[in-house]
Amino acid sequence: MSAAAKLKTEPLTVSALTAQLRGVVEGKFPSVWVAGEVSNFTRASSGHWYFTLKDAGAQLKAAMFRGFNLRMKFDPKDG
Repeated sequence: MSAAAKLKTEPLTVSALTAQLRGVVEGKFPSVWVAGEVSNFTRASSGHWYFTLKDAGAQLKAAMFRGFNLRMKFDPKDG
């Protein structure tokens, strides 16, 4: 059975799809810096930060985990 035929008859698990996407993205962008405006910034009780990075044409939902937040030398704010 071809890969295309298999895809149509057998759904991927969430784990399988995210593993494939991770491989593609990390292969293409092993290290990347992104610049954008912070919006919807929230601090969770866990210490994690959740926010959106946006520009005029797109937006990315993001999370920064507590271990990394502790090393930040500034306090992010919307805008």
